Amino acid sequence: MIKIHHNTQAKANNLGFTIRHNDTSFIVERTDTPDRYTWAVGDNPKDTLDQAILEYATYIETQTDNVVVMAEHYRDTYRATGDNCNDPIAQQMLGLDHEEVCNVAKLNGIDYNKYLHLNNGMFRMNVGNRLRGMLRRGDNVIIGDLTIEAEMYDGGDSNNV
Repeated sequence: MIKIHHNTQAKANNLGFTIRHNDTSFIVERTDTPDRYTWAVGDNPKDTLDQAILEYATYIETQTDNVVVMAEHYRDTYRATGDNCNDPIAQQMLGLDHEEVCNVAKLNGIDYNKYLHLNNGMFRMNVGNRLRGMLRRGDNVIIGDLTIEAEMYDGGDSNNV
């Protein structure tokens, strides 16, 4: 029986594959692809892994053409409202600069350090999402002089606060 070399096993692990051996073959598999589990079967673990990598790369190329980041009806809604969800959080945070968003995050107990590398729009969006999460969990949110009370927040489905 051929053993799996430690470098081949490490390569498989790093790329998200598992290699197993049955009585006659080496089988390379992934568990993160719902429509396909086995990627290659062969009698040499290194060659079988290389074949699986090629097969998986081809699979990924064909899948990325079908990725939809945002459904068109949501995209149209966002465009109509100035590229935001137009809820009370978005309305209050629109136009805030980086320092002002930091102050909103601090005031609400949000650790914003992991978002500091982002541009101001992405930074504001991430802090806004955290604020929405607070409201969903029942915590009030303070933005400037406005307090948005959790029990009055409708999840952003309307502009009512």
